[in-house]
Amino acid sequence: VHAEIRRRGLLKTNMVLGSALIGMYGKCGAIFKALEVFYELPERNVVSWTALIAAYAQNGLADEALKCYSQMQDQGLIPNEVTFSCVLKVCGRRGLIEIGEQIHAEVAKQGFLLGGNSELLGTALVGMYIKCGRLAEAEEIHKELHFRDPISWSTLISGCAQQGQGCKALDCFELVHRQRISPDVTTLTCTLKACGSIGVISKGEKIHDHIVSLDLLDKYTYLGNALVCMYIQAGALAKAQLVLDEIDAPN
Repeated sequence: VHAEIRRRGLLKTNMVLGSALIGMYGKCGAIFKALEVFYELPERNVVSWTALIAAYAQNGLADEALKCYSQMQDQGLIPNEVTFSCVLKVCGRRGLIEIGEQIHAEVAKQGFLLGGNSELLGTALVGMYIKCGRLAEAEEIHKELHFRDPISWSTLISGCAQQGQGCKALDCFELVHRQRISPDVTTLTCTLKACGSIGVISKGEKIHDHIVSLDLLDKYTYLGNALVCMYIQAGALAKAQLVLDEIDAPN
């Protein structure tokens, strides 16, 4: 497809195609190809710079992603919600809390958390603070979000479990239930891990019933893995064995 785009000379007139190519190569791990496309572009806007930052981030090249972020700003371009989200993920992975806080301040200043992509940025901020060991700040941001979707809840629940706050993770799951938000598979998996970490088998059994009622066990192997682990941690080995026997193709 890239060869056909080049043959027609479309990169000279279509910025969207250039950014899509950079994104495709980044996701395929071909970072040098992504760079080649980037430098072929007659001009580079926020979308194309963000695509390159994301490509670096997806390939574990945190320093290059941050350098690219600085270069973009040096060019006089203002980052958008997607740019900030990509850089926040990098900060979380590397524990760069100071840069993360600077981006948080900039995001708040520009009012992005009140806009249409507030859940995207909000979830990225929650994830960054959690990975940097700042659970209280993550909770505060989550509370302030105008819209809390299953992804943002999963991020917070997972973070609570990772920080040894299993009870708090289950409290969050209860809030999801009370607000009539349908938990996604990731939310269910994270909550099962929290149940196992503090040995609350009764809550885990309810989630198990919910998973069975929606016929999710055969579709998502990692839900079965999480159930097996939860029952083992709670000392219910017979139930763990039953779940294992129900999985069509245990890994």
